Amino acid sequence: MTTNPVAEQTQAAPQPVKPAKRISVIQDRNSATFAHFSGIMGVVPPALVYYLKRKNAPFTEQESLEAVNFTLIPSIAIAVCIVLSIILPGSASGLMLAAALVWLFMAIGAMRAGVHVNSGNPYRYRFVVRLFR
Repeated sequence: MTTNPVAEQTQAAPQPVKPAKRISVIQDRNSATFAHFSGIMGVVPPALVYYLKRKNAPFTEQESLEAVNFTLIPSIAIAVCIVLSIILPGSASGLMLAAALVWLFMAIGAMRAGVHVNSGNPYRYRFVVRLFR
């Protein structure tokens, strides 16, 4: 009689899932600082930091979500200005100037938050619509 190796494999007990390992306080603070500084590039980098670190870094989870909330509306406004400047070439210079000013506001806010968070304190943006909690 031959044994079926596939049947033997399916009967093996599944391995328990190990909980995510918490990172150190310094690594957590550095990741949170990076989440704010990466807001200079728009909403995607802080969202990636949130997605990757949310299970094992509580301070990074809080701060990256704050950075996502802050950068979401300006990123959408910049994208709309760029698309409209392509569609309406006559007003492209004004729309690109508006996009640059919105980006400047977003970059300055992200830099201020990153410097504040680097000292270990949480940061709350003043002018933000908190869509994600």
